[in-house]
Amino acid sequence: MYNDNLLLTPLPHNATYGYWVSPAAEFAGKTERLEVSGRVAADFVSYYGGQESRFTNIFLPLTLRYKTETDLLGFTGGFTRDNTLMSELLTTGVVLRFTQRNQWNANPTWTRSITEKLSVQSNFQLNDTTYENGLPLGLVDYQLYGGSGGL
Repeated sequence: MYNDNLLLTPLPHNATYGYWVSPAAEFAGKTERLEVSGRVAADFVSYYGGQESRFTNIFLPLTLRYKTETDLLGFTGGFTRDNTLMSELLTTGVVLRFTQRNQWNANPTWTRSITEKLSVQSNFQLNDTTYENGLPLGLVDYQLYGGSGGL
């Protein structure tokens, strides 16, 4: 439990108190060809006093790697549900108000060995982000796509 100035205002304001409860579990497994690892984590957040708010943050990252004689397939991605106190303050340095952000990430990769010293690589990136009631706060939903390849 702690006392906080949630909106980082220099103006007079009532003290806001809060607590976070953050359970988490990690998992991993590995065979000769396949590696899997991930995490399941949540934050149960409550603020009361000057500004009352409750949030549930969820973090579900996942990493996969699969190897064959000539190919390496990979995936990094997952789902994040957090509040804008965490995400927007870290990204922009500004906190306008609180709302929840939902973000899906998928980053598949593929590497093909042509010879012992030559390989072809490709990757793709997808990011799909939505905000609950974000438009009145100036937060718009967006999607990012990207890709690259090389020798």
